[in-house]
Amino acid sequence: MVGNLTRRLQRTSKDQYILTIPKSLVQILQWQEHQTLSFGFDKGKLILLPNTEQKPTRKLQLTPKGQYTLTLPKPLVQILQWNDKEIVTFGFDNGKISLARGEVHE
Repeated sequence: MVGNLTRRLQRTSKDQYILTIPKSLVQILQWQEHQTLSFGFDKGKLILLPNTEQKPTRKLQLTPKGQYTLTLPKPLVQILQWNDKEIVTFGFDNGKISLARGEVHE
């Protein structure tokens, strides 16, 4: 199950950073396609918050393959010093989804 909670950050040809959100998390949280999510920090972790006025915000996208993706703001990726193909681990803390740099477990 640990593998299901990690994804690779992908840099597109348009110099955007895309992250695939585990479908199980989307379903558990009852998020929908085009749901507005905002980014914040809590105890040093990057968190995703639904339906808030906090900026920056991005909309959850559904690909033709049925995957949920989210574009991460480039300045946020730079502040976190994340790179293309970075492993990102999803956590669930007090009702909030947290994102952190992860490790590959071989």
